[in-house]
Amino acid sequence: MWIILPIKNLDQAKQRLSGALTPAERRRLFETMLEDVLSEARKVAAADGVLIVSREPKARELADRHGAELLVEPQNEGQSTAVQRGVLWAMARESRGVITLPGDAPGLRAGEIDELVLLNGHDARSVTLSPSHDRRGTNCIVATPPDIIPFHFGHDSFKPHCEEAEKAGVTAKIRPLPGIGLDIDTPEDVLKFLEMAPQTRTLHFLQESGIAERLRADRDKDQTA
Repeated sequence: MWIILPIKNLDQAKQRLSGALTPAERRRLFETMLEDVLSEARKVAAADGVLIVSREPKARELADRHGAELLVEPQNEGQSTAVQRGVLWAMARESRGVITLPGDAPGLRAGEIDELVLLNGHDARSVTLSPSHDRRGTNCIVATPPDIIPFHFGHDSFKPHCEEAEKAGVTAKIRPLPGIGLDIDTPEDVLKFLEMAPQTRTLHFLQESGIAERLRADRDKDQTA
């Protein structure tokens, strides 16, 4: 199985944090989260390797540093299209299945991904979904074969992915997991991550940059207003 990790351009990442973080802070945060995700992805026992799908100029450096493959996109067409390109790449290499991961869930652990692969089992046709913490998005998909379902990534993708599995003749296996489930898009997500306090590059960056202290102060101010 190949892990597919789509990466959007760093300068365009985390727009929903624009009211709380500067452009430079958002870029650095996303870079740091990617480092955490790639570090864990390369430890997944069930994976043949990691494929980054991206047009980001820094993607080659990330891929080389973490022993990943890189598929350069001809143009940015969104996460679903990027993952589909990765699926075709994996199928050309006769991969039994694929694992999709987000780049903005720095608390995920390799053991969580292995747990999802185990749940997916060895059936020829199977889909396993791990939803976002609000159960609206889909943060990880394990799919065998790789093209068993089309992808609908976005803020409300979980229900469509369940429906696509039914159309494919299988019932999606569902396993919420704390690390995979917490993708960071908003200041509230950052605060949830700080409460989890996983020992990651991202946690250290948030603390050392002063972002953690600033967001906590903003939250406390709002609560007392």
